[in-house]
Amino acid sequence: MNQKYFLLLFLPFTLFARSPDIPESAAGKPDAPWFTGPLLASSANVVPAGHYNLEPYIYLFDRAATYDNDWHAVSQKSLWNLSFQPNFWIGLTKWADLVVSPQWSWNYREGPAEWTLNDWSAALDLQIYRDKFPSETWIPSIKFSIQETFPTGPYQNLNPKKEFTDQGGQGAWTTAFQLCIGKIFQIKGRQWVQTRLNLNYAVSTPVQVKGINAFGGGTGTKGTVHPGQKFFFDYSIEYSLNRNWVLACDWVGTFQGTSTFSGKHGISATGTPATNGRLPAIQYSIAPAIEYNWSSAFGIVAGAWITLAGKNSSKFYSGVIAVNYYH
Repeated sequence: MNQKYFLLLFLPFTLFARSPDIPESAAGKPDAPWFTGPLLASSANVVPAGHYNLEPYIYLFDRAATYDNDWHAVSQKSLWNLSFQPNFWIGLTKWADLVVSPQWSWNYREGPAEWTLNDWSAALDLQIYRDKFPSETWIPSIKFSIQETFPTGPYQNLNPKKEFTDQGGQGAWTTAFQLCIGKIFQIKGRQWVQTRLNLNYAVSTPVQVKGINAFGGGTGTKGTVHPGQKFFFDYSIEYSLNRNWVLACDWVGTFQGTSTFSGKHGISATGTPATNGRLPAIQYSIAPAIEYNWSSAFGIVAGAWITLAGKNSSKFYSGVIAVNYYH
């Protein structure tokens, strides 16, 4: 599909989402701004006890190229991925919540197609400081999260005829630590600006692999992959045109270290030694969005998520849909 038509098609549909971003004392105030949340960045506020937040996402990715070691995009047969991720937050205390993120997807590559389970995750969010509304100090809301990703998706002994459409996960237990910072500023009247900054650091356990796997491999591959450490940042800004309509954008940078392999490399489909592991990777992306809020508890946001540049990483175009309800 032509890239420009792909983006035009999904820009109006690409995300419904809402998160509990209005500071605690804003509840019930008619002049409090309504923000759904940007496309990607996490809220800096927890869901307090007695409340929950439901936010199901649908992602559609077209991975039509990969960036090589010299930052050049190399075309490949498109891998389409339609992914479903219903996120659910439940308040534990005034300063803590728990979020569970199951995920599964449908993969397609010009012939082979497969439904597959993905890696699931769960996180504990802890409020370090919660801003009031209206703000009384310059201090933003600050939240610290610990997330664990479980290797529930298939990642090894993949079918060569399915061209990785049967892959759903990475095979590793991954622990991530995230700092979320957020602040709301009034411009005038009902026009507000909300900014967020997410900083995330993740480490993964070694992965035992056989055959074709998420890191490469081939016939006879058997060994251990040590995934590289990963860091990403996400800076977002939202601008409310009025009470209902909001413009938003995320800027994301992802950095991952070398993933090394030890063991028997195996043989690739071309008869050469199979490649296992990954080189250090960098990826920059942007996610513009449009939000509409019916109330402080329900809203939609639509946008596209695309890569801008990268090194040893995928190049993608995506649309995302999510609906969010806060109670």
